[in-house]
Amino acid sequence: MMIHIKHRYRRCSDLYPSAELFDDDIDADDVSQGALGDCWLVAFIAALAGKHPELVRSCFGDESDDNTVANEVGVYTVRFWDKNEKDWCWVVVDDLIPLKPDGTPKFAETRSETEIWPMILEKAMAKLAGAYEGLLGSGGATFLPGYFDLSVGVGSVMRMMTGSQLVKYHPLNTGSVPPAAQDALFAEVREALQMGAIVTAGTNGAFCSLKDDLGQGGKKTGLVGKHAYSILGAATVGGVDLFHCRNPWGGTEWGGAWRDDVR
Repeated sequence: MMIHIKHRYRRCSDLYPSAELFDDDIDADDVSQGALGDCWLVAFIAALAGKHPELVRSCFGDESDDNTVANEVGVYTVRFWDKNEKDWCWVVVDDLIPLKPDGTPKFAETRSETEIWPMILEKAMAKLAGAYEGLLGSGGATFLPGYFDLSVGVGSVMRMMTGSQLVKYHPLNTGSVPPAAQDALFAEVREALQMGAIVTAGTNGAFCSLKDDLGQGGKKTGLVGKHAYSILGAATVGGVDLFHCRNPWGGTEWGGAWRDDVR
């Protein structure tokens, strides 16, 4: 059962009077997750923005289309692939977004006050879900009934935003996987990233805790439990396999070796 929550709204054009739909560039750092538990969605959007910004822009129309700039009436159309109709469909939304008590965006927001596309895109998804709360967790059972596969929520959104299908889904805990299999998985992900693939991952509750952010052995990891991440890169340095992960919150740092303050 979905619980509908009342929100206080304000137009994006009032919050950011000088903003456009997009500024000059689109990248992963343009979008951050708000109070809504849709990390799975924001992590994918950030990964897509980091690897294929042109596909984010195409969700709003061609670059020559007036739909790619802010408009006075605050009405936007967002393009999604409908796998049932096997064609693109357009979702119309306004630019009224929910606010926190301090008057700032409550859910997805941009790092800059010069663009508003993250809020509009999340709202279009929420409209398909029936409400913002329909995006909670892995997508919610009410999200596009008969269309959305909860076991591969990111895969369905990938198809909706790009028209492409999920290539592979690894429902595993790498802590229980033999080293050789971990090496093979790392090589597979690194190759996929080099080919321009969109990659996301998630933590479980055993590796790290939402409450105190403590990992195995009680050490600080910087990772958040039961949370999604964008995988933006992979490299082997000094014989160590490293992933470049982005938290959709944009506010936590890896706490182990190779962190920023370790040389």
